[in-house]
Amino acid sequence: MTLISVYAPTEDENKRNAEGVERFYSKLSDVCDKTPRNDALILLGDFNAKIGKEYSNKRVAGRHTLHDITSENGEKLVQLAIAHNLEISSTKFQHRRIHRGTWKVPGQNICNQIDHILVNKRRASMITDVRTLR
Repeated sequence: MTLISVYAPTEDENKRNAEGVERFYSKLSDVCDKTPRNDALILLGDFNAKIGKEYSNKRVAGRHTLHDITSENGEKLVQLAIAHNLEISSTKFQHRRIHRGTWKVPGQNICNQIDHILVNKRRASMITDVRTLR
């Protein structure tokens, strides 16, 4: 099993330094490529990515996400998942909204789901539930 802990650049960083964000996803892709083929590959952490309910995400994401529209970082995460045959497990399980949100906007009652768990599709049945604990 290979676990990769991730802390991705924010959406604001994406606007200021798109090159740095591309470099981050390129390095992450290289690390995924170097993992042993038979390992269960699990990426988890703060991707700063909102995954929407668009039909185009259906191949890699579930329908149980807080967001309707995918953010720029979300698009990059979806592309990474497609390229490495990964599934975004954090969007696959139905829970109350409060148990899907991973970050609350300071001073507001807005919650975002930006932390995710991805697993290679061949091993996706290993993941039986993903839920955020307050």
